Amino acid sequence: MAQLGDGRIPPHFHERVLEVLQRGARDLLSPAAAPHDFRFASETFQLPRAMATRQGALQLETYWQDKQSQMLGYLRRNLDDQTFAHVLTSLLICESILKDQSSALAALFGRITAKNAGRFRRGLPATPAAYFGLLDAGGWFSADLDALDHVLDRAEQDLAFMSPADVRVWCLSILEMFFFSRAPEAWLALLFRRVVLATLARAALAIDSRLIEMASLIDDRASSEYVRAAEGAERYSKIMGSLSQAQREVGLRAKEQNPLPTVDAEDRILPPVIKVGFVLHSMGRLAHTDNLLTFFRGLRSLTNPGLEPVVYVASMEPAGPVSPLRDALAALNVPLRQPPPNSGHPIIWIGGAMRADDVRAAVFVSSALYLGFAAGYRPTPVLLWWAMKYHGLALEGIDGYLTVGNFFDDTRRIGSRTWRSTRMALPELRDLTVEPKVATLRQQVGVFADQILLGCIGREEKMLDPRYIDGVGKILEHCPGARFVWTGRSMFVAQVQRRLEWRGISDRCNYLGWLDNTKVLAAALDIYLDTFPFASGHTGYEAMAAGKPVVMLTTPEALESSTATSLVPAIRGEIGSPEDQAAVRAIFTDEQGQSLLPYVDTAEAYVTLAIRLAREPAFRLAVGAACRRFVETYARDERICAETTVRHIREVVAETMNRTVIKARDR
Repeated sequence: MAQLGDGRIPPHFHERVLEVLQRGARDLLSPAAAPHDFRFASETFQLPRAMATRQGALQLETYWQDKQSQMLGYLRRNLDDQTFAHVLTSLLICESILKDQSSALAALFGRITAKNAGRFRRGLPATPAAYFGLLDAGGWFSADLDALDHVLDRAEQDLAFMSPADVRVWCLSILEMFFFSRAPEAWLALLFRRVVLATLARAALAIDSRLIEMASLIDDRASSEYVRAAEGAERYSKIMGSLSQAQREVGLRAKEQNPLPTVDAEDRILPPVIKVGFVLHSMGRLAHTDNLLTFFRGLRSLTNPGLEPVVYVASMEPAGPVSPLRDALAALNVPLRQPPPNSGHPIIWIGGAMRADDVRAAVFVSSALYLGFAAGYRPTPVLLWWAMKYHGLALEGIDGYLTVGNFFDDTRRIGSRTWRSTRMALPELRDLTVEPKVATLRQQVGVFADQILLGCIGREEKMLDPRYIDGVGKILEHCPGARFVWTGRSMFVAQVQRRLEWRGISDRCNYLGWLDNTKVLAAALDIYLDTFPFASGHTGYEAMAAGKPVVMLTTPEALESSTATSLVPAIRGEIGSPEDQAAVRAIFTDEQGQSLLPYVDTAEAYVTLAIRLAREPAFRLAVGAACRRFVETYARDERICAETTVRHIREVVAETMNRTVIKARDR
């Protein structure tokens, strides 16, 4: 039993906490009390931890037992939503002190399930994210999860008897309140297994539009808060494999309501031009959309293009008055379709739009979001995945696997699968108009004269690997005048900042936010310190095009999708013709026969190479020049990108239609 009051706790701390709870209990007893009279204080969530570390003479067990009895009595009344949320939170605090945080948190989940998750969520005076933040600050998510696992196990069994409406509310409320990327991995894994996968299994058992629509919301939440919580190919494969397989079962069930038209024998013969739908998960202009636009530009240069593209965006959020993607597609005369708000599952809407457009094949571009559902639902007769990042996902229902990154061959071997490789072409990587801005940016981050500016450009979660932060720290220690800059959006900025502080280098690191024009920073850097295990793509190429060395650790993830994807295998003699291999080796060899390749195999070699580049200007310029020559030689052929992509897609369509017709005939 934890106790409070050994004389060393500042009186204002526990007195304020007790006053908050006592006033709340008093107000709940009064019919005239307004719900807002009960105030949350962050100290209430930190109280269990404080009491567990203090032992004293003041025995409070009777107080907390009385408070618990009062709150349990309130639960039997007809409470409004805010009072209901207040009561459950009071019980959470009381029971954590009477027992432990694990048991109290498990009891909260049990009551949310039994009573009404939606009422609890609606009744919170704080936002769900703020409520999670209070629990996080109080150390709740480091508690033992066995008790919670047991409660969620019972909840999983109850799903079979809950109405679709109750299943939807329970699942989405739990995810909105307690499923955040900054939670510990064990916590996320538990909710993923017991809430995400269990709810999808329930959705696959019943034809109900509410559960099918909920599946898309689950996909979005699981992808943003769990899959992206940490980078890594193995982790991605494990999580996305489970999520996509569960979504496929829901898609199969949805297909029973919306069956595809029967494939006819004449569909085996492809017309000269077929319509192909390219599915994007959002309206954002990112590297994968730039790859797609490059392909579309190359397609316009072909005399016989072979396919007519239509772009479908799964997100229902409107793009707003300014949309770079919409404008770029309009300039290329590529139609854009997007489901309106509240139109159900986006893939079902897209399936209807594709059928109206007479689209033969759907190509999911880069992101696997909604791909699992589509593999079961099959919005078009042929489904392809054009992976531009991780490749560790295989599902029945995906007819063709495309990738990019090979400048030399039409196939790539990744893991146990041979992928069709579209000859990658990159958009224009240099922008000479940014040169006047380079000096200004360097001055803004405090780099002058001959000082060295190190940095990386991309999503901040790629910096979370502690080996990377440690490597940056060692480099800065050996380069006293250097500074490091980094970019990102918002999800993991605080975590990265904490890691920089723990390493003791935050005062020499500048966060620049999300850059609209990354070419300015690429040109301003002296050395690009690429992240690991997952490295950069377009921004790394931009730095190379600006003549800057890109230091990279050649992890399996980097070889899958980064500036190393074609370069390193060509030097190793694994791809390309002997002439191609010799030409690439020549680019990265100086006149004395020494290597200029800034890619290494160990974290120690990474640090050593970066320090040498910082200390030796001539070597740095030579490596940067080699990087630029490689990009200028191999990365800009949009026509061959279009030719190979069209050929691969048409081959997959022909092979799939042939198999489908044969199966139909045999039946």
